[in-house]
Amino acid sequence: MPSGETLKCLLCFYEKKVRKMGLKCPSGHYFCPECAKSFIESGITNYDICLPYKCYKCNKEFELEKIFSRMSESQREKLAMYQAIEVLGQDKFEIVNCPYCDFVSVWAKNSTNNLLYCPNNECKKGSCRICFEEFKVPDKLDFTPEEITKMEKDGILKHHECFKYKTMKEDWDEAIDQGHQRECPGCHAKGIKNTGCTSMKCPHCGTAWCYFCGLSENNCDKSDPNGDMHKHNINWQKNKKRCPLFLLEIWNIDKRWDKNDDAKCLEFLHKILLSKAIRNFFMKYSETQFQTLCNKFADVKNHGIDLKEAKTMDLTLIKRRLPPPPQPVRPVPTPSRTTSTSSQSSSGWDCIIQ
Repeated sequence: MPSGETLKCLLCFYEKKVRKMGLKCPSGHYFCPECAKSFIESGITNYDICLPYKCYKCNKEFELEKIFSRMSESQREKLAMYQAIEVLGQDKFEIVNCPYCDFVSVWAKNSTNNLLYCPNNECKKGSCRICFEEFKVPDKLDFTPEEITKMEKDGILKHHECFKYKTMKEDWDEAIDQGHQRECPGCHAKGIKNTGCTSMKCPHCGTAWCYFCGLSENNCDKSDPNGDMHKHNINWQKNKKRCPLFLLEIWNIDKRWDKNDDAKCLEFLHKILLSKAIRNFFMKYSETQFQTLCNKFADVKNHGIDLKEAKTMDLTLIKRRLPPPPQPVRPVPTPSRTTSTSSQSSSGWDCIIQ
């Protein structure tokens, strides 16, 4: 890249001096070093929907050599795994990460084995794929009854029970995920905003969408059906299908929202989203089932969520003060022909007619 050149970053929209660790797609669209780093990392995190790496503006793939040169060694290893899964089939295989180091491996999605033995020489830990707890790795596979009793004390065999709760645990984790992040309606990549602007442009697929309602430019209500995303913000104060461009605007009509702090507004938005997701979870599972899940998994037990508040919270995003419905027009009595002029004036009917 030419030194001294200045370009606008396609992700953060700031004019920046072009630097070596930035990225340019084949069409010349530029990602600054900071955004390029996040772009590459999000591809690793959401590999099933974000790979191969493409420019969302022109949809052309970045040169793999350029991507590789900006990756860490562990990222390169993971990318190689993901490419292998593409060949094997994403519907049948998945990537499993050791929770205690950077080791990754390919597992069949229908595997009933949830015990991971990390072969990394710097780790060598055993962990459960569902609860992620560490356990002592046995040094052999054939055991005497006495050794099995010892394994029970060491906490290995209890993890076989984790598999029974796998689906419910995944549903709980998904509910928490829905409350803490928003999902792109185009490619389903997940993330969270750090500013109060609701207009989004996905860095992976280029979808324009609204962070507030979660709908894409093509599916949200707009003042002009053929207009851009900003047409979705027009007359939002009165139209419940529209959304504000900035969260700080909402305070003007709904005092539950903060008027000065974007972070507090985002926190309130996600509190509502989390409450909705929690309610959906409890429509599927009973309190007794959830208590069993809490007893089994420490991270569920220590969730820190006020469940009573989540179940009773008003899920209305904006309480709009809409005008009252029009009242029926009261018919004006017709004065009698025999009524005198003075009586008309005193009754006030002439004033109404006028």
